[in-house]
Amino acid sequence: MKKGTFGEKGKNILGDKIPNNLESFLGNETDTVDTDNRLDVEQEKIQAEQASKTTERQEIKLTKQIFEKLRTYAFEKRVTKSFVVNEALDVFFKKQGY
Repeated sequence: MKKGTFGEKGKNILGDKIPNNLESFLGNETDTVDTDNRLDVEQEKIQAEQASKTTERQEIKLTKQIFEKLRTYAFEKRVTKSFVVNEALDVFFKKQGY
């Protein structure tokens, strides 16, 4: 492959089929709907509701094991760590009668 700019490499790959925009490049792929996105949409709604509430900033210390579980869960579920902590504390306090 020739050395050169990023654009030149793209031209080498695409040849004469250079798209005008992303939609023409992707074609029909933009029309497909991923059914797994339903969960993401619901989580985004919940996060938006949570963000609209008044929040207070609080710094706490977590054990390394708890922090890693929190980070992993938030990443896999595509939610914020704050959202997970708020939901978990809400459930905890409801069980305690608060």
